[in-house]
Amino acid sequence: MRDADAPGILAIYSDPRVMRQPGEEPFPDLQTVDIMLASVRRLLADGTSLE
Repeated sequence: MRDADAPGILAIYSDPRVMRQPGEEPFPDLQTVDIMLASVRRLLADGTSLE
């Protein structure tokens, strides 16, 4: 996932029907996507996730 994907990611993760499946709150804004993408990059660099 790249920063350019943020609007599409928000479209998915902000949908309450989608987020009901993992039992999480829908993402409220692009800032939340930015935080998620930073976390994904960090975990990938650490070798602790392949998300």
